Amino acid sequence: MITTRPPDMQQLVNEFLINGFVVLEDMIPRETIETLYARAKPMMDRVEAWNSTTLKGDRSTGQGRVTQTQRFKLYPPFEMPFCDPQIIENPLLLELLERLWGDDDFEIESYSSNCPAPGTDFQVWHRDGLLIGENLSLPVYPAVSLKFPLVDTHEENGSTQLIHCTHHCSIGALSHPIGSVEAAQPFDDMIESARLPSKMHLNLKRGAAYIFDPRVIHRGMPNRSDHTRIELGLDYRRSWFNTHDRDAVPEMTRAQFDHLSDRGKRLLKHCIITD
Repeated sequence: MITTRPPDMQQLVNEFLINGFVVLEDMIPRETIETLYARAKPMMDRVEAWNSTTLKGDRSTGQGRVTQTQRFKLYPPFEMPFCDPQIIENPLLLELLERLWGDDDFEIESYSSNCPAPGTDFQVWHRDGLLIGENLSLPVYPAVSLKFPLVDTHEENGSTQLIHCTHHCSIGALSHPIGSVEAAQPFDDMIESARLPSKMHLNLKRGAAYIFDPRVIHRGMPNRSDHTRIELGLDYRRSWFNTHDRDAVPEMTRAQFDHLSDRGKRLLKHCIITD
């Protein structure tokens, strides 16, 4: 009988602290990924068809907007299979976050995706998280992202490119206002012209996930394939820390919230109750 060795938790912690990200191989069963894709694909098709820069639709059938030519943001509903406990409350994930932050006082801030469709171009190089202060580098940021692709990701369909270890760099000149493409252009020009051998592509198989420090400098790549690279993302944050994407706060009914486990209710204590 073939047995799978459990991951070395301290090794995962060390990789995250050094690199600014860590890959969790085979975190989500393949059949769960296939179910998620079957539900998410028609939702993404609707968002792509609207091609609207303003938020459109409802979460039960497809809600989202375009953020860049052929790059779309989808806000999934907080219902099965999207809220499967093996993703939201994954024991490996929660233990990793507890070790990084030193306790379990954290929650889910948002749930969304940023998906390149065929024909999209490069994103500008950017960070997702603001520096806490110039020349001040926290070992662990008070918010991290969990991202999991619903298709195999590779350079042809626009996998993420990043520069590992850049979460340690807190020089003010190497930052920009979050969400402003124009303000980030000089930053992008500087990164493009620099000799940086640490640039790498994060290519993953379905079922893998990765934890990501939002200070890591990264960008989305062009999608030259025949399909949209759908990748979902959950943001976890320290309970005292507020981030900026209010559109992506999970929504659910009171009955759905009451059905959560005690741990799930703590993780989602600031969700939006729709009824």
